[in-house]
Amino acid sequence: AGEATGNVMDSIGPLLGAPARRESSDEDAQLEDLIDMRTCMALVAYLGVLVLVLLVACVLIVTQRYYAGDVVLCCIIALYELSILQIVALAVARRRGATLATLESGAGSSE
Repeated sequence: AGEATGNVMDSIGPLLGAPARRESSDEDAQLEDLIDMRTCMALVAYLGVLVLVLLVACVLIVTQRYYAGDVVLCCIIALYELSILQIVALAVARRRGATLATLESGAGSSE
């Protein structure tokens, strides 16, 4: 039998319509595009909200003011809504930044 070289997806990936593997520099550039300071700050803020929600949930469950199932359900719904809001806010901020950059470059070239 012949030697197996590379990844299995290298050989069957094109047959399945998967994109070809990119160079590591392309992957690094894409990673840098995805992870910037704004994304890291949003993640830290979300983790802070997560800890806060868990603390409030634990206090409500321990003091037995509400049923534990109700508290858990409300926490899940709140965290889901906040994560969707965060994703939308990041998308809007990125699009607004890209639009402003395009406008600034267009204004700079017309002068």
